[in-house]
Amino acid sequence: MNRRFIINLIFAVGINLLIKPFWVLGVERGVQNAIGPEAYGFYFSLFSFSFLFNVVLDFGINNYNNTFISKYPQLLSKKFAQLVMLKLMLLVVYLVVTILAAFLVGYDAIQFKLLMVLCFNQILSFAITYLRTNISGLQFFITDSILSVLDRLLMILFCALLLWGKVFGELQLNWFVYSQTLSYSITLIICFFVLKPHLISLKWKWNKAFTIHLLKKSYPYAVLGILMGVYTKIDGVLIERLLPQGKMAAGHYASAYRLLDAANMIAVLFAGLLLPIFSRLLQQKESPKSLLQLSFTLIITPALLAVSVCYFYQHEIILMLNKSGNPEIEKVLYILMASFVFTCTVYIYGTYLTAKGELKILNRVALFACILNIVLNMFLIPLWGIIGAAISSLITQAVVAISHYGIVHYQDKNKLEKSLVIKLIVFALLQIIAPYLLLSIDCHFIVKIFLQMGFGILALIYSNVIGMQHLKKLIVRP
Repeated sequence: MNRRFIINLIFAVGINLLIKPFWVLGVERGVQNAIGPEAYGFYFSLFSFSFLFNVVLDFGINNYNNTFISKYPQLLSKKFAQLVMLKLMLLVVYLVVTILAAFLVGYDAIQFKLLMVLCFNQILSFAITYLRTNISGLQFFITDSILSVLDRLLMILFCALLLWGKVFGELQLNWFVYSQTLSYSITLIICFFVLKPHLISLKWKWNKAFTIHLLKKSYPYAVLGILMGVYTKIDGVLIERLLPQGKMAAGHYASAYRLLDAANMIAVLFAGLLLPIFSRLLQQKESPKSLLQLSFTLIITPALLAVSVCYFYQHEIILMLNKSGNPEIEKVLYILMASFVFTCTVYIYGTYLTAKGELKILNRVALFACILNIVLNMFLIPLWGIIGAAISSLITQAVVAISHYGIVHYQDKNKLEKSLVIKLIVFALLQIIAPYLLLSIDCHFIVKIFLQMGFGILALIYSNVIGMQHLKKLIVRP
């Protein structure tokens, strides 16, 4: 199982590293620079708002379905039509809730119009995710990895025509949003045709008893999704609402958040691969300890490297992304990237607890995190602006990560080995030392980043943090 995880992870990370960073750091950056921070902040705030309630579209069904199909792939056809009909009902609920919330917040007609398009994009995105949960649940990880980047690949193509080809003149925010709509639509159609051969004898009949049963089963997932959506996305909304120049501030925050978003795209791959694998392991009553330690180590080491790079080269990175330096954005950048270390921990241990069915505990932690994050944001944003929002995110993610690890340790006695912890601490210290050693080298900062990455890889090999011999056996073993 470890071998299968490693091979699929290498492919998934590889293909995502080819596509998604170019989208986030190239196209999205180009769009923000073209339309300006205020217009992009307007978009970022509304996008965050549309994201707050999108869990209603899912209601926990995607995680539930992924876990269920991983255990019982033969029941795919039986469940598919029933779940699609249920999702259509949830779609209506999502739109009603979002529209009511938008009126309560006080959005004007222009904001409301763009919000509706973004809501439609959320609907398409979650429809794609649902189809992909069936594909990954069938253990077709390679296919799922390709589909995971298809929408971004199409967006890159369409946005390149708008941004650099100027097919409709100067880029407008609306065209950027509509290009996402078109990309999601095409990807959804392709996902359906990939899954279609596995859908046999579909019966499009409303089953009230099944719907009630499924909602009872999946509502804990939905509650968890709502709470996580609030404590991870509310900052963009609150910045726009609480600060005098809220749209501009949200745009500045989005500039730094972009790198965290790019990093999260890779981290999400771990959770997507691990959920069905953990589910299968638990179903077969096999120990997940080695996979927990392996996956945690694989994700935490690049996260520590990213924190070091963003701290020591914050000015150069923001200057490269925004064409002008901004000390406030620079501080937000490394604070947010520091929170990424804790986010990675949540992706590993939270995914394991989800596969294990510990939704009640996860929801309690998420509820506390939600309250904590809102209170911190309400206090720190008026006090320190976007830096306050970043600090709120860091504290919240740290609390959630420590809680998840503590729960797994308490329940299953699955703790990290002391030798591994020591090696990770040494690795982190080396990432602090490395930039100082590179100060005397007169070259572009990107070259220094690659040199530091090389130094980090050598440190991993020398210290055997990831267990290179074991990894080699996992990959080459027939």
